[in-house]
Amino acid sequence: MKAIDPAAQGIKIRAMRTKGKEGVVLATASQEDNVKIQSSVQLRNAGFTVQESMGDNPRLRVHGVQAELAPEEFVRAAFAQNFQGKWTKSMFRASFKPLFITGKRDLDTVIWVVETSS
Repeated sequence: MKAIDPAAQGIKIRAMRTKGKEGVVLATASQEDNVKIQSSVQLRNAGFTVQESMGDNPRLRVHGVQAELAPEEFVRAAFAQNFQGKWTKSMFRASFKPLFITGKRDLDTVIWVVETSS
């Protein structure tokens, strides 16, 4: 299905990539091209929704975390070691979300991947 022809409408697309099952990410050459895409009636009629990217929150790898720590204990320890007295616990919890553990198996320490708000 071809909803629009960017070249025929004068829209310059710098890059395009898929974003999992969520859709497609387009990088346009100018703000005018963004406006043209967002106001495209052909895209809406074809069932597409167009929105500006919210941006992804940065992810950090925290090395040397004890393997037996549960996610909640890890968050408490990270807060106590780094942010005690600087932030409130609720502020820290809202901006520090453990996602998953990675690293070699059968070691005493692991690597936690966390998402932080920017």
